[in-house]
Amino acid sequence: MVNRSITPALASDRPRVALVTNNPPPYRVPVFNAIGDHPEWDAHFIFSVAREPDRAWDFDPIRFKAHYLRERYVPSSDTYIHFNIDIWKLLRELKPDLVFLNGFNPTNALAYLYARTHGAAIGMIIDGTILTEQRLSRWHRLMRAWMYPHIDTFAGPSEATLQLYEHHGAPRSAMFKSHLCANNEAFGKEQVARGDQDDLIFCARFIAEKSPSFALQVADGVAQRLGRKVSIKMVGSGPLDEALRAEAARYQNVKVTFPGFAKQAQLPGLYAHARVLLFPTVRDAWGVVANEACASGLPVVVTPMAGVAGELVIDGDNGFVRPLDVPAWIDAVTRLLSDDALYERMSRRSRELVAPYTFDNATRGLADAIRHGLNKHKR
Repeated sequence: MVNRSITPALASDRPRVALVTNNPPPYRVPVFNAIGDHPEWDAHFIFSVAREPDRAWDFDPIRFKAHYLRERYVPSSDTYIHFNIDIWKLLRELKPDLVFLNGFNPTNALAYLYARTHGAAIGMIIDGTILTEQRLSRWHRLMRAWMYPHIDTFAGPSEATLQLYEHHGAPRSAMFKSHLCANNEAFGKEQVARGDQDDLIFCARFIAEKSPSFALQVADGVAQRLGRKVSIKMVGSGPLDEALRAEAARYQNVKVTFPGFAKQAQLPGLYAHARVLLFPTVRDAWGVVANEACASGLPVVVTPMAGVAGELVIDGDNGFVRPLDVPAWIDAVTRLLSDDALYERMSRRSRELVAPYTFDNATRGLADAIRHGLNKHKR
């Protein structure tokens, strides 16, 4: 399905860009809108699906040129493998000068083959890291070895992603940082008196990889350490929902509330009513929840397995980076909730550190990567 005619693109004398990805993510839609408005090129965004089955996202209105392929995918572990064979036909109609890929699934591989056989430049924008790629199969490694040498320009949200590109042989001169962002202004607006705040907030899908049960254990340990009841807001939904509610009922010293899945407009109020974000992920290429929390003035406790660790969340500065160890997290959270001076300093630093992570800066980085790729195409 294509929600806009491609006729205007064929009539344009501007260079044409096609960016291929799985589905529209809310934290990228404002950037895609700005790239679509850019006068230097005619940009088209191609999606394998309008929304993957386990996504309940909502996002800003789309004004860029969006094309939705016929849905063809199979579930695999905690993701979906897309194989949209009509990508080839659409690219032939669009005739892009630059094809930007967002991964290595079969749909992206077909787009890569089209670009290679039709003389288009190739770009890559992912948010992976060396850490998140440690469990790749031999097939996935072969795909990367085949594709990376022929990619002309790279965009990524973090230094860890740029290091991944470098690991695969990409030159630094072809890499551009395009942050993952939240709407800092929206998250920074709401102010709530401390007495109306929960001590802790967890915000993620209720799946094992996000460690929601670990967050409850930490809350219980902090309550015992502080000698008082501790409150935690568990924001999200997922297959572990029922088990988490049953577990929460067993903790007598922890007040647990389950607001359910929260839409984008609800999130600023939820963060404003909390003091510390717990982000005990097992594997997260970045972690936009940290952006949201920092913009709201919350210190963050996170594992080293999140891309934000060491970049947006700096240990001892605006939060703590700790391995997935309950006693270590209890120590960190107890410090934050019992030392007002430490808390205020880290809260202030969260707002300062997240300030450059804006949609404007993210757009600038992706635009630079597109410009670099189009210049490659001209040579």
